[in-house]
This record gives sequence, C-alpha cells and structure tokens, in this order.
Amino acid sequence: MKLKANDICLITCWFGSYPWYFQYFIKSCSYNNTIDFILITDNTEPIPNKPYNITVIHKTLKEIQLTASDKFGFTVSLTYPYKLCDFKPAYGFLFQDLIANYSFWGNTDIDIIYGNIRGFISFSNFLLALA
Repeated sequence: MKLKANDICLITCWFGSYPWYFQYFIKSCSYNNTIDFILITDNTEPIPNKPYNITVIHKTLKEIQLTASDKFGFTVSLTYPYKLCDFKPAYGFLFQDLIANYSFWGNTDIDIIYGNIRGFISFSNFLLALA
C-alpha cells in the first residue's frame, strides 16, 4: 500500500531573518511535492519561488509561548527562539490543529537540504518499523 500524496507534513519554526542558505531548503522542498512543509515564523518578508507545498504561518514567539502554556496547563518559559528546540517532540501536540488532516508529521529545520523523501519513507517502511 502506498501513501497518497500529502499524507506527510513536516513542521519547522524559525524566528528572525532567513539565513543565506534558506533558498536551498526552499528548493529542496519543491522537489518533494507530495510532502507538505509548515513554516511557523515571525518573518513576513516574501519567500521568492516558494513552492505550493510550503505553508507559512505567521506567529510571534509570545503567541507560541501562550499556546504552549495553555496546552500544557502551566506557564511555559520561552524567552528566546532557540528554546523552541526543546519543544520539537511536542509540535504535534502544540500544533495539532495544523496536522489534523495528516497521517504522519515530523519536525525539521531550515538547514536541511532534502533529497527524495518518498524514496526512503513509504507506508510499507512504516509497517516494517512497527513489526
């Protein structure tokens, strides 16, 4: 059995200016048009050549802190963006409204240049991992 297109979503959070290599991340996402990428950022500058499979969601760090505090039921200290790394395993919980229609989700970073993700991640590989 093969996954249908866009059953997989990868989430990343980035705050501040995009680094020089961001264009390479964007280009590699475009070659994976059956994977959706969600970029949560405070950066409002346009992304040249942004493919359709990248969704940009504008949020402030404070908004994410308030969401996390609300969902976890205690005050979360999130004073600078790098601390979001500590929350990556919880992205599915924090952003469950964004991933509700996906079979699988994961987190990523903008310093990754992707090859063919579907070439090594398939539904049959997932079933083998569960066995």
